[in-house]
Amino acid sequence: MRAGIAALTDRGFRWFFLARTITLVTGSMSSIALAFAVLGIANDAGSLSIVLTAFTLANIVFLLFGGVVADRLPRALVIQTSYVVDILSIGTTAALLFTHTATVPLLALLAAVNGASAAFVMPAMQGLIPQLTTPAHLQQANALLSFARAATTIAGPVVAGAVVAFAGPAWVMVLQAVGWALAIVFLALVKLPPPVRGERTSLFHDLHDGWREFWSRPWLWIVVLAFMVLNAIHAGAWGVAGPYIAKNDPLLGITGWGWVVGAEGAGVIVMTLVLLWLPLQRPLRLGMLGMSLLAVPFSPCSACTRPCFRS
Repeated sequence: MRAGIAALTDRGFRWFFLARTITLVTGSMSSIALAFAVLGIANDAGSLSIVLTAFTLANIVFLLFGGVVADRLPRALVIQTSYVVDILSIGTTAALLFTHTATVPLLALLAAVNGASAAFVMPAMQGLIPQLTTPAHLQQANALLSFARAATTIAGPVVAGAVVAFAGPAWVMVLQAVGWALAIVFLALVKLPPPVRGERTSLFHDLHDGWREFWSRPWLWIVVLAFMVLNAIHAGAWGVAGPYIAKNDPLLGITGWGWVVGAEGAGVIVMTLVLLWLPLQRPLRLGMLGMSLLAVPFSPCSACTRPCFRS
């Protein structure tokens, strides 16, 4: 047991792990809250799709710059700054919901701000773990983060569903803002070496070089293209139609949808444990085949002739 958590003895990783776990928990809750906040204003799947599209498009556009910025500035500072922007956008969303002044266009605008901010976080986190722990603890560090990510996808949606059903989505937004503030404090305790200063090049020069390297690897852009289509389908059916049907189905409801999303996280944990013991000769090929199983929840079942997710 001690060997499995040995990475937590490294001070930098310990504080980073706490910060990351808190944001994972509150982040998994806020996605549920935002969906039902929009549906509470306009009980229409189209309105929810507008808000989610605003987040996704902003995330995609600014993701191109996120990696370049993370290589030029201290990574912890980039993450902290992004979290400050998140707190402002999430706090504004909560205030609008509390005062009953929220509208779909305003929520879409704030979602776009949140999506742009999130685009800088993930690139900054890439390559961060080896700087926070020793090579001997690297595997345990990655395993701990993977387990935390999977565990929060179970607990977060379930708790969020209960809070939204009994107190309203605004309180979930407050919890997320508090969680992000705590993460900023914990990240301030993480000490990292300064970024390596190589040859000075322009931002667009770095973007051009990155795109050239990306396009030169067909297996990489094919996988990215496949997941782009897959995520679009998943976001539409699972992220839009799912909450809409849950809100309007008394047998499921908001709390029930939290359990549905939590069950998805339980599957992630089960498969993670399987892969810890099952060596794969062609993991990428098998992984892509495994992703096709996402079609199962959206396909017709034996009890009816129509897809289970229909509006």
